[in-house]
Amino acid sequence: MRGTRFTLAVAAALLLTGCASDASAPNTTSQPAPPSTESATHEPLEGDAALEVAVDTYVEYMTTIGTVLDQGHDDEELLDSLTTGPAQLENDRIIANAKRENWSASGVPAIRGASLVRVNSSNDTTTIVADLCVDRSNMVLLHADGTTALGEDAQMLIPGRITVEVTDDIPKVANSESEKSEIQC
Repeated sequence: MRGTRFTLAVAAALLLTGCASDASAPNTTSQPAPPSTESATHEPLEGDAALEVAVDTYVEYMTTIGTVLDQGHDDEELLDSLTTGPAQLENDRIIANAKRENWSASGVPAIRGASLVRVNSSNDTTTIVADLCVDRSNMVLLHADGTTALGEDAQMLIPGRITVEVTDDIPKVANSESEKSEIQC
């Protein structure tokens, strides 16, 4: 339930940039690039490079959630292309909640204070775990009746731990969870 609460809170309330009018927001309507057929002779991910991949992948995923929700809640295939494991299982719940609540949003959230927890490489997969804080102070999330979906006393900085798996040079969000007491925002 913790992962669900974090994913829904962040997905719905934080990065619904498909609803925001930010000219610098990336275009997420195109399909992800196909996997490279070149042989894998790449340097292993570590340190700042691994953290950057994890944060960029998570931002792309969350931005895509916003786009999917803004365009009628019906492109789960696009979400599934950016996720694996437990995160992929959350996509159905995110879509169902968004449809039921008919959410609308404005504003642009920000990632604050990301830090690398660990990087593990085995076989063809690199797993990156990072802690981050999502700042939703510039977001407005509303139910269909115009009431806030966040609550008047909602926390504006949400701590979370994300896991990103990189296989064949394709990073995907594998998990996100909140309520980690050691994460300070």
